[in-house]
Amino acid sequence: MQDPLSGTRLTIHYADHAYNTPSWRWDSRLNRWPGHLLWLVAGGRGTIAMRGQATYDVGPGDCFLFDMRRVHHGRNDPQMPLEVLAVGFVASDGLGRELRPLWPWQLRHRRLPNRVAVAAGIERVLQDHRQGRESQAEDQLRTILSGIYHADHQPLCTGPERLLRERLEAVAEAMAANPTSRWSVTSLARRVGLGREHFTRTFTKLHGLAPARFLIQVRMDRAKALLRGSTDDITTIAQRLGYDDPAYFSRQFSQITGHSPRHYRTTLSRWDTGNVVSGG
Repeated sequence: MQDPLSGTRLTIHYADHAYNTPSWRWDSRLNRWPGHLLWLVAGGRGTIAMRGQATYDVGPGDCFLFDMRRVHHGRNDPQMPLEVLAVGFVASDGLGRELRPLWPWQLRHRRLPNRVAVAAGIERVLQDHRQGRESQAEDQLRTILSGIYHADHQPLCTGPERLLRERLEAVAEAMAANPTSRWSVTSLARRVGLGREHFTRTFTKLHGLAPARFLIQVRMDRAKALLRGSTDDITTIAQRLGYDDPAYFSRQFSQITGHSPRHYRTTLSRWDTGNVVSGG
């Protein structure tokens, strides 16, 4: 399938991993941003209204590609505030002309089965953007957008294929909800009714990460939430996530995030807070 962004220049002007306050509200007219906004819900619950189009009840895995010329409204459940990964960018052609939409019949909303892999990719965009590595950030964003495009243009699966997909998604949700459990590939494959190798191949194809790498990613996502939202020391956090060796946990955290747990916690106030756009 052709790359829809071939020859397109992406310029990032905003990137954030936002943990919304309970009273968060969004009116896109307050932003006055150019271009598009890629928005992936990583946690929490809320509602997104796209004027003249549709209203969505959203939760983990919901992905939006907003055209910022249009008016959008958002709010979250005060009991489960939204956690959002967001990247604002402008796309232009070789002559510098802005592209709207990015591709014909551009998606507005999609629930991503591979949300953990996409979230990890957006985190890399955020890290590169914060550290001034704009070409790397733009290349990674291009990869993410192309992947979403191709997923959105796949034919709908039916029958046994659909049932297998639903079982694989249920397994991934169980792992994401309980990352501290002692999951094994053999037991996961048995849940789905597949052999170990076949399960690994199909899981990786659907979710973008092999089962073991998927589990590490959801553990690191939980670790970041604990580092941000608790006062537990790193040894306690490691134990809560099922790590017997805090040093091994720290090494793995550094490999995935590019920061030690201690550095992540102490620098969090500078670059991993706030609302997506506005709100008390």
